[in-house]
Amino acid sequence: MSRYVGPRLRILRRIGKLRGLTRKKPFRRVVRGRGRLEGKVIPPGQHGLTKLFKTRPFDSSESDYLIRLKVKQRLRYNYGITERQLIKYVRKAKRTKESTGQILLQLLEMRLDNIVFRLNMAPTIVAARQLINHGHIRVNNKKVNIPSYMCKPKDVISVSMKQSSLKLVNKNLQEYSEKMRFYKKRLEKTLAYILFKFDFASTMTNALELINSGKVQVNNRKMKMPNYICSPKDTISVLTEKGSSPRKIKLTDYLRTV
Repeated sequence: MSRYVGPRLRILRRIGKLRGLTRKKPFRRVVRGRGRLEGKVIPPGQHGLTKLFKTRPFDSSESDYLIRLKVKQRLRYNYGITERQLIKYVRKAKRTKESTGQILLQLLEMRLDNIVFRLNMAPTIVAARQLINHGHIRVNNKKVNIPSYMCKPKDVISVSMKQSSLKLVNKNLQEYSEKMRFYKKRLEKTLAYILFKFDFASTMTNALELINSGKVQVNNRKMKMPNYICSPKDTISVLTEKGSSPRKIKLTDYLRTV
């Protein structure tokens, strides 16, 4: 079956991040200066900047048609399927009595290449397709080399007992565990997690609401960025009730242990 083999970063700049397509991140051009366009991302292409200045409704870059087109393209490129395959899945989902969108996502998620990707055996769905095509993956102890193979709930997915297969999959799993370890350390330094850790909020959701309400200050400055990375020298002040003095946190000892 054919697949997309063209430039990938161009796709990411146009329709957003896709974990199944590539691990790379495109360079984002941002409008600098002051005004209504400050901080907005410039669309890709030679005339990307001019698209931001269109004000007429029929020239809007976020029309209903474009929104639906982007969602469709995101499904196609993320799961690595063609237009014909997507139409086939949509027709199959429409034949059921349940929600068409939910059934469509279930069909796409039950593909073998997507499940191998979700199990972190491959960094992307494109890499998962290659693993399957080369015979590294088994389903119910039988070799399957079809990426679009539809799995069932009780299927057992395993790796072929060859040295090359085990070495490749173990390498991908190790890279994933190291990446998760890095993100965990980074998460423990964020403002929202620190508020949750020091019992200023019962859940992470409450911590986000507390920050968005403007009751949190970092070094006597109001902070509304939940993902702000705190440093050991920072002092966090939280206003719990009106009229009461704010509670303060010194992060010197905590961040040294993280």
